[in-house]
Amino acid sequence: MTTEKTNAPAATGANEEDQLMTGSSDTVPDPVALCRPKRTRTIGGGHVWLLVIRRCPFCRRSHTHGGGSGDEPFYGHRTSHCTTAPGGGYWLKPTEETR
Repeated sequence: MTTEKTNAPAATGANEEDQLMTGSSDTVPDPVALCRPKRTRTIGGGHVWLLVIRRCPFCRRSHTHGGGSGDEPFYGHRTSHCTTAPGGGYWLKPTEETR
């Protein structure tokens, strides 16, 4: 049975049970990774969002993912960049950190 992933709970305001639309009863949802959005300028004068994960749920190191170029960053689901979880992924959720 295949599993379709929807927007992350943080992106939609839904609870974590809404992470998976379908799947078997033994499906384990991917973890949530807290990230800090950073808006950066492009060479052409536009902007893009970078989503900085301070501590990966798999390898405990920092990773950066793209967050789109809209007015608000897109969080959603990402595949991890670390080799300790090949093919694994997580849901990006903004951190409440103020630094």
